Amino acid sequence: MMKMVGILFALSLSACGAESAKLSRMSLQVYNYSGEDIMSVKTGNGEGGMIGLDGTKLGGVTGTGIICCLSVKSGAKELDLLVEYAGKKQVLIKAPVEQNPWPAMPGYLTLHFLPRNEVVAEISPIHAFPRRDLIERQMKKYKLKQEVPFSDVMDNGPVVSGR
Repeated sequence: MMKMVGILFALSLSACGAESAKLSRMSLQVYNYSGEDIMSVKTGNGEGGMIGLDGTKLGGVTGTGIICCLSVKSGAKELDLLVEYAGKKQVLIKAPVEQNPWPAMPGYLTLHFLPRNEVVAEISPIHAFPRRDLIERQMKKYKLKQEVPFSDVMDNGPVVSGR
């Protein structure tokens, strides 16, 4: 009987190992650079949840704490997100993943919500900060006028391995 339990345990471990090679478990954080209030965010596999994140004026940013935990397909280049904005139906958004290749130890998925329903996904080994480069790019692209001054924390740029 003990031998059978040991075999079943070993088989369950190998099955988990095979699945974990396909998915990366990480924490989620969200930054909102848009004027839209974000009620919830879910990844394509239904993980995520309520975040209740206020919108901001252009040049500003609001953010969440760390939300644990969700699974993301390892090495994904794009994420499907189901986003619920305040007072609106859910919207499906395809968010490009910046990192290619992914960091060796992905620990955080940071979603940067920009004006005009654009989202950039950042995968990093440590938590990321708001990014001025993303909002400046968006302002230039759509000829938008900055409404509030940037904060100093936004100067850090994307998080890369070994930094």
